[in-house]
This record gives sequence, structure tokens and C-alpha cells, in this order.
Amino acid sequence: MGKTSAVCALCFQRIRPERNEWRHYTIEWGLDLFGLHTIVLSWGRIGCARPRRRTLSLPSEEDLLAELARQIARRLRRGYRLVWPGDELGQWLAGTGQGTAFSSRVA
Repeated sequence: MGKTSAVCALCFQRIRPERNEWRHYTIEWGLDLFGLHTIVLSWGRIGCARPRRRTLSLPSEEDLLAELARQIARRLRRGYRLVWPGDELGQWLAGTGQGTAFSSRVA
């Protein structure tokens, strides 16, 4: 990942009309102004004006990557579907050996 101030993001959705459930979950990560690796989690009903947010500050890139892997696995276990950036990421993860469970759920 390297030393960069770029922010990256993944967006997930879980839509179940039979349960009146229209949920979104976004994971954003990058470096803050103090050089800490930061993950911002936001979630709520699709279209809500103010989603809930939680910020995690991590001391190293290794910790950041481990936490990202945990958060992605948790969303997929709970039935969320990756909607952005899309299929390219699922194909890349499958090619890196991160598991086919992720790429098979990306639609």
C-alpha cells in the first residue's frame, strides 16, 4: 500500500424486500493527517440522511490489512453483496488466493 494519503473504499448492500430490509455498509481506509492508518465504517438504511459511523485508527499497514480482511469477511457472512468497485476486485482476490468465498459472492 505504501505511504499515500489516498482513500480507498468498498461498498456493500443487503437488500431483502420480504423483510423490508434495505441496508448499506461502506468501508473506507487511508492515512489520516498524523500518519495513522484509518478505517471508517459507515452503515444504515439505503437513502438515510445520516448513516452511523465508526472510525478505527491502526498503527501499522499490517494491522490495517488484517482488520480490512476481518471486516470484509464479516459483511459477506452476514449476506452483504459487494456493489462497488465490483467484479474486478473479486477476480483479483480469487487470483491472489484470498479465497473463492469472496469472489463467488461478488455479483
